[in-house]
Amino acid sequence: MIPNPAPLRFPMYVCLALILLLMSHSALAGDVYITPTASGGDTGANCANAHSASWFNSNATGGNTYHLCGAFTGTANTTMLTPASGSAGNPLIILFESGADLTSPQWSTNGAIYINGKNYVTVDGGTNGVIENTANGTGLAHNTSSSGIAIMGASSNIEIKNLTIRNIYQKKGSSSNGTGLDISVGQAGNPSLTNIFIHDNTLSAGYGGISFTLDANGSGYHVYNNTISDACHHIAMSENSGPHTYSDILIYGNNVTNWDNWVSPADGCHTDGIIIFGAPGSTMPVSVYNNYLHGDIQPTSSADASPTAFVFCTYGAASPGPVCTIYNNVIANVGDAQDPSGHNNVLIWLKDGRPGNSVYNNTLVGLTTSEGTAIRFETSTTTATLRNNIVTGFKLFVDSYDDPTTQATSNNNDFNGYTSGGWFYAATIGGSAGFYTLSQWKAAGMDANSTTGDPKLDANYKLQAGSAAISEATNLTPLAILPLDSDKAGTARPSGSTPWDAGTYQFGSEPAPSGLQASVQ
Repeated sequence: MIPNPAPLRFPMYVCLALILLLMSHSALAGDVYITPTASGGDTGANCANAHSASWFNSNATGGNTYHLCGAFTGTANTTMLTPASGSAGNPLIILFESGADLTSPQWSTNGAIYINGKNYVTVDGGTNGVIENTANGTGLAHNTSSSGIAIMGASSNIEIKNLTIRNIYQKKGSSSNGTGLDISVGQAGNPSLTNIFIHDNTLSAGYGGISFTLDANGSGYHVYNNTISDACHHIAMSENSGPHTYSDILIYGNNVTNWDNWVSPADGCHTDGIIIFGAPGSTMPVSVYNNYLHGDIQPTSSADASPTAFVFCTYGAASPGPVCTIYNNVIANVGDAQDPSGHNNVLIWLKDGRPGNSVYNNTLVGLTTSEGTAIRFETSTTTATLRNNIVTGFKLFVDSYDDPTTQATSNNNDFNGYTSGGWFYAATIGGSAGFYTLSQWKAAGMDANSTTGDPKLDANYKLQAGSAAISEATNLTPLAILPLDSDKAGTARPSGSTPWDAGTYQFGSEPAPSGLQASVQ
């Protein structure tokens, strides 16, 4: 019998050296550090010995995390970083180290970071990463198009998160509008885009906050948990031409506010919070939920502003448009009272959509019963469903370019603030414009089980004891819309046949643990 060979034994110092060598190789392979120009030994091992931005643009590969160190300053109309593709399980990651920023007087339309026809790329702002312009806007050295980040070409599996992008276009007063986009996705003639995830960013001062321009079949567009302010259109999901087929488009958990700098001149920008429009013949379902939209899209005067709506679901070149499912949102018009006609300051506008638009469990708050419109239908919008909403503080709860009783079914809502005048406006009732009184509205088969009682909202738009909205709503569990089965704060709504509460929040709702968010798949 041949004896087993004795195991190899190495001195302890040799073992330690091998371990350190392996650890060093792993660190260098997985983590590469980048500064504007090469620093120290130019090894990429740390910020003191980092590779340059130009090295990154020529040599970066998937599977590595590229750490940005310090201040990257670009000249006007340039781009700083152009990443390569990663692969499934091995994305290329750009990570901003603490204090890192990409600054230019005016980044080009391709952005400070240009992702063109790439796959599996993540841009992570870390704790405080910043992309910004310093001199683009009204009265500044530059007054032209610019982007913070641009995603073009047949890109897929792109994630943008945890960034602050600001001052891409600083508009002031009644100057002409700029075209700066904080995050730009796609363009006319762009090939298919798939799985684009934009979340947990803070965006301000740009014509568009997050702007998609779609022009080919695609899926997996998730825009969530962003804070966006000081824009004309804060979130835009638009189709350039059709017909195409889209799926899995989700806009949720965003905080949207402040149109003050974009309302003048009147025709320069029709202000919106979330605007969605598709082309004829396309299939474009969009879910808009758990968002907080607040402020005033017409904050100066009706002579200046050209607003549409906080949520505007419409068409592009011709009707019909997309199908929007709008639920669990708090939308509060909390600005100046400027619209006694009741035809502006619209919270939800469904314009020429396909059958199937729905508005569930939203809390819609206006300024006064002498102005504003909560929900508007426009010609050809058919079979929309309004259920379980709280609508309070409006001159018009529902208005329409046609007769809304032929365009929608409505029930289990709390329409609060009714006066003896018209409540539901129609451009055509028996051949002429007019108003439905509450009794006429109900006689037409609308809101048989709705209330006009006080919802008793607190400062956070939650229900207080004695609210008329408690147990007012129908149970929508059978719709199988998973996020709708919980309120905006994450509190589960009753299952089975137990009535729900109307509005965005269940009575007694508490905030959900940080970071939890359901999404539709």
